Amino acid sequence: MQDRPGGISARTDGGSTVIRLHGEVDASLRADAGHALAAALIAGGPVVLDPGGVTFIDSTGLAFLIQCLRACGQTGQRCTLEDVPADVATLLAMLGVDALTHAGPRGTPPTGPPRRTAVRRAPVPASTCSAPGPTLGRCCSAR
Repeated sequence: MQDRPGGISARTDGGSTVIRLHGEVDASLRADAGHALAAALIAGGPVVLDPGGVTFIDSTGLAFLIQCLRACGQTGQRCTLEDVPADVATLLAMLGVDALTHAGPRGTPPTGPPRRTAVRRAPVPASTCSAPGPTLGRCCSAR
């Protein structure tokens, strides 16, 4: 069996589930991510996401972090990020979800209440819009 360059695993201990991400976290770890999230949600306790061992993360890995945070929010489970590498925290901030995650560089504890981040999209001018019918308010602001 070939060694994989990364991994996602979950371990429940003392009522909390720790999900560790390490190495290269990309789409090849989708099954591991699903199993880890399922284990955390079934356990029902607080969840700690630990991406401290990540050497590379793509959009799939970032989406997994966000999915965990949202899924735990829907089930009422507390979910926190610990030992977040600075580059991962920067990516989360660039995506505008740092307020959701309370993520910060390693050794930087979250401070204060979560911030609300609003993303505003400018409407597409009617002359360039080819979408028929309503488009969720992002297109053809005259409609």
